[in-house]
Amino acid sequence: MPGTRQPLALLEAKGKKHLSRAERAQRQAEEVRLPKPAKISPPAWLPEELKKQFRSLTKQLIEADMGVAQLDQDAIARYLIAQAQYEAAVQLTQQALEQQDEKLEKLRQNEMAYRVLQAQIDPHFIYNALESMRMMAEMHDDPEVANVIFAFSKLMRYSLSANTAPATVEYELDIVSQYLQVQKIRLGDHLEYEIDC
Repeated sequence: MPGTRQPLALLEAKGKKHLSRAERAQRQAEEVRLPKPAKISPPAWLPEELKKQFRSLTKQLIEADMGVAQLDQDAIARYLIAQAQYEAAVQLTQQALEQQDEKLEKLRQNEMAYRVLQAQIDPHFIYNALESMRMMAEMHDDPEVANVIFAFSKLMRYSLSANTAPATVEYELDIVSQYLQVQKIRLGDHLEYEIDC
């Protein structure tokens, strides 16, 4: 079943000029022409901020004379509300994307700052600083402090090394021994241990 016939002026405005003169004249004679309204008032339920757009749009439709009389004011108002809701959704989406971009940029900056700090804590700097402290303890004739610093330095080398090669049992026992030596200084008489191999 065909839909409602579009007014001839609307068809021609769309660029459809396939009708002959006779068909055009016949169609014009059959066309029901409602009187063109002078103006269309916005419905009372339309929000105030859309009433100006309503008046502007209806004025343009009346001037174009493309069957505006067949449109009711509610259809035009619903169109304007849908358009306003679409624009609001686009704006909210844009704001959300901008906020997401800001969060991502802040995250990137934090990550870069973390990497800079991480690079500053060079393991060799730590090893050299510990060795300097150990040597100072040796120079001040404090073998207990020197031994703890040496043990801690070995533990640091072990934990910060990226070596994935298998280690010997002897090496692992040495690391355990160094760890226990550091813990013994910290815990004193509360820690008793014995390594029996």
